[in-house]
Amino acid sequence: MMLHSSVALGVVAFVAGGLLLARSRMRRRTAASDARRAQREAADEEWVIRPVENAPVTLASFYAVDHDEIDRLLEDFRTAKAGDGPVALAMYREFTSRLERHIGWEEDILFPLFERLSGLRDNGPTVVMRSEHRTIKTLLDSIDTTLQKGDVSIDADESALLAALAAHNMKEENILYPLIDRQVSADDREAVFARMRAETA
Repeated sequence: MMLHSSVALGVVAFVAGGLLLARSRMRRRTAASDARRAQREAADEEWVIRPVENAPVTLASFYAVDHDEIDRLLEDFRTAKAGDGPVALAMYREFTSRLERHIGWEEDILFPLFERLSGLRDNGPTVVMRSEHRTIKTLLDSIDTTLQKGDVSIDADESALLAALAAHNMKEENILYPLIDRQVSADDREAVFARMRAETA
């Protein structure tokens, strides 16, 4: 009988400890998410471009950092979607807003510059990137429509979006961005950042 009581007490202690640990992890995750959001807002306000500390900013390094921040917003949403529906939808909208801004910068500013310098307008890498942007936007719209109904059963579209973004970002970061950086002058690069600042303002 004493053995059963000891085991029962041990199980209770184990479960209680697990709950405390889970609660502690949730608090840390929430605090980390809040801290990241504050950093992003400060970066947006002051236009802080800091891909690598004390290193010159390139188009590749800036856009890669923007990819990372957008990916973190997506992860924040994926964590939140199991909880409060309206909160999850707001977080999804924050993610899509940042991703659409990023795509707009590329299609309106970066890609035309590359096409002008390289002469590759109809059959170059930007044609492929624009096609992938259309696929990504279709998935974004589909997920948004589902979430608006209060439904979070978006696994298929979410998996497709994650795969599309991973493949797309890898091509841009490893091929297209470095290719653009090799062709642009310092003045071209500053003109890109100036237009991005103006559009953000």
